[in-house]
Amino acid sequence: GHWNARNPGVVQTFEEMKKWSEFFHEGYLAPSAPGNLFAQGKIAFLPTVRLLMSMYENDPNMTFDWGSFYLPALADGETAPRLGNSGAGQGSQYLFIPQTTVDAGKLEMARDLLQYVTSPAAIDFWCSKQPVPCFAPGTPLEEIMPGDTAKQAHYRGFIDPPTIDNMVSRLDANDVFGPAIVVQETQILQDYLAGNADLEQTLDSYQAFLEQQADNVILQHPEWGAESW
Repeated sequence: GHWNARNPGVVQTFEEMKKWSEFFHEGYLAPSAPGNLFAQGKIAFLPTVRLLMSMYENDPNMTFDWGSFYLPALADGETAPRLGNSGAGQGSQYLFIPQTTVDAGKLEMARDLLQYVTSPAAIDFWCSKQPVPCFAPGTPLEEIMPGDTAKQAHYRGFIDPPTIDNMVSRLDANDVFGPAIVVQETQILQDYLAGNADLEQTLDSYQAFLEQQADNVILQHPEWGAESW
């Protein structure tokens, strides 16, 4: 389809971020304060990712009870649905064989290595070293971490609600145009949240940004034959 800044979903994203920005801590549009404000007890919650969990679990300042949740529901009595694979108890790793290995006559050896590191026994070994054991989507949290109520509270937001039959296929601006554009994209959002631009100006800026990036990537790929689209 056509990626347009005035698509209702894009417009609502900007509008909702503007509403939420009233509740952002003061450091959102300014340099962050030193240290972990959550660990210091100065903020009630903060966004995080699973890769950072060991930082919180090993922080000596985290002497209080704490836990995680996926997303707040938009209405009382509802549960925010999880999209994507973050609660599926799985990860992925891109593996490739470089052409230099093929040219050196070691293709079969490289294939053997890939078969070895992706074998069931190797995956079981990898799973045994993870802070969260490997599990099938939908497995109750109490079965994944039996007998450890503190750890269950810490990781609940990454596991419950589960990811079952709700996978999504999507691309964002970083996937399409590369991570180098994130500064320019973020500046548009920050100007809107800070009141330096209204919604119409922001959507115009974002549309121009998208078109500029599309023109750039087309120039980089003449083999696409974009002039015939």
